[in-house]
Amino acid sequence: MLTFNTMKPFIVVLAFALASLPGSALAQNASVRDYTVPVSSAKNLQFDFAFTYSATGSTVTSKNGNLILFYKKFYDSLPFAYSLDLSGSALLNRLNPAGDFNQNGRVDPPDAALMANYLYLKGGLGATRSDTTRFNPTFDLTGDGTTDSTDVQAFLRRLGEKAKDDLTYKTQFSSRGKKYLHSGSKIFGFEDFNLRYSDTFDRPDTDVTPGLGYGRFISATPLAKAVRIEEFLLREKAISGHLPKEHLVALGHVIQREGEFRERYGSTYRKWWFEAMESVIVSSGVAPDGIGAGGILRINEVLFEQRVNERFYGWEVSAGVNFQLTSPLKTQSRRDPGAAIGIRYARPIGWKHQVSGRVDLSSPFTEQFGKVYKLSFTEDYIYEVSNRIDFILRDALALDIRDRPASVGTGPFNKHLVGNVLSAAFIFFVENKTNFSVNAQFDKVEGQPLLQSFSATLNYRIF
Repeated sequence: MLTFNTMKPFIVVLAFALASLPGSALAQNASVRDYTVPVSSAKNLQFDFAFTYSATGSTVTSKNGNLILFYKKFYDSLPFAYSLDLSGSALLNRLNPAGDFNQNGRVDPPDAALMANYLYLKGGLGATRSDTTRFNPTFDLTGDGTTDSTDVQAFLRRLGEKAKDDLTYKTQFSSRGKKYLHSGSKIFGFEDFNLRYSDTFDRPDTDVTPGLGYGRFISATPLAKAVRIEEFLLREKAISGHLPKEHLVALGHVIQREGEFRERYGSTYRKWWFEAMESVIVSSGVAPDGIGAGGILRINEVLFEQRVNERFYGWEVSAGVNFQLTSPLKTQSRRDPGAAIGIRYARPIGWKHQVSGRVDLSSPFTEQFGKVYKLSFTEDYIYEVSNRIDFILRDALALDIRDRPASVGTGPFNKHLVGNVLSAAFIFFVENKTNFSVNAQFDKVEGQPLLQSFSATLNYRIF
């Protein structure tokens, strides 16, 4: 069976193996890190939706649904940069009352017959949890580990109860603003803001972290799109060979200027935008007579009918002081300010692979500083299997070194809390902005059983 101890070395070895691979550009004349721009940006808005419904006659027996929203935006220029991350989810469940043994949405006489059959005909009366042959936890309505007359009384009190819909929701928002010291510097001041809220909170849980850092990220996605276009044009024989490096980078720059063309030419901007791309290709000498209508169709296919994953490269180190602004519960006091240190990096490997990760460390400014802390490590790996299939692997490891709460006293207490979540997914780009994904996840917390889940979802990407 997959355990925490087997998952952790696997993902660590994978991360270092991938990071040590050479960043070859394969057959192309340019590598991802050849792409440098004064302004780098990327954004993504996506919805996931799932709903299940079943009924027997006019009685609803199952009704479950969830809606998930993701929004990400990245902007980096000199001397200002920012990033936004927003996620929200709503979950609808049809909750059948305890005692609804036949799952028809209400506690009624047929359920009484099932309980009587178990207690008196199958010998369940007086059975305890240790008696694995006779005990059935479904009929232990009081949860005391014994099926007896108290469970009958609990059933009679619930007689007539009906199923009800339960709606739960939560959201999380994170932002970072950065101001570089000057245009040629990688030293920056920053401010992080985080907000979390769910239906179980009295109010949003918010915190802010001001500090200093060093480093910079570049989005090379436009260059990745240029490489994909070059690949398609070569396949169509619209060009005689690979574009020189400077022209491939120039093509990426034109692709990045989509917003500029849209603002200048309105609804007809694609004509002028595509002409500017063709001009770069013609000037390279690989298509002196132009790429023709077929080449233009291929450019349109790559930019509007396919999905090219974000390509980032760079790294940064930051250190600041975290302040909690509001606690989620009114009865809960704000936590002490603390040190917050972060390391982020991204490295493309050729044109098919992308590795990125982050490390976060925090410790409160109290007498326990350095003795009590939280450490998290997240690693992402993306492999572009084909133009329409991606494989994504993610590992998230968290370590929480805690102080003994006063409420525990001298009783047993685990000071070290370790958790790990390993997930893998195949994403199939069906058509235009519609994606189908198959996901598997393994969640392990020290001292608790391994949780395994599998899901298949259909999502729609707005942009």
